[in-house]
Amino acid sequence: YASYTVFTVCQAIHGLGNPGSRVVRKSVVLKSVDRGELGRFNGSVSLLFTLTRMVIIGGSTIMISVGVQRVIVAFSVVQATLTALFLVALFRAPTVKRIFLSEAHWA
Repeated sequence: YASYTVFTVCQAIHGLGNPGSRVVRKSVVLKSVDRGELGRFNGSVSLLFTLTRMVIIGGSTIMISVGVQRVIVAFSVVQATLTALFLVALFRAPTVKRIFLSEAHWA
């Protein structure tokens, strides 16, 4: 039952980090994004998360057909692609630039 142990540990770590990150994300968004831009910002973030899920599910489906031997390489490629897309999306949005690049916000 080694896979059950790994699954339980991963779920415990996810359970500890998920609520905290949601609270922090909501606090930062509500303090930093103008009221007029909140809907657009939340819509963009929701779209990004949906696209990410679609890519992960599609990538996982393709990896199953490729075989076990190439799964680690395929996961690495998918992760690198998602990271690059996230960074491009992150720094192209003016509101996000203002949130993360303003020094006064973090002081």
